Amino acid sequence: MKDDLTIFGTDVAGPELTQVNNVFLCLVCKSKEEIDTLFSKLSQGGKVTTPLKQEFSGTYGDLADKFGIKWMFQFA
Repeated sequence: MKDDLTIFGTDVAGPELTQVNNVFLCLVCKSKEEIDTLFSKLSQGGKVTTPLKQEFSGTYGDLADKFGIKWMFQFA
């Protein structure tokens, strides 16, 4: 990646609060290639919760990486 990276986070995105699920980091991507690459890299050894798919607001997916950190991905 050559450009700046935008990351934002949110607190609990579900009914239960436990260690490591109280924060999500969101990568707002600038291209289809970027979202595909980042999603693929961060999903290695982790668990995909929502595969990348087209939503009303653009492409969206989420996962927990191999360290248990929760990530959301968005490309408009």
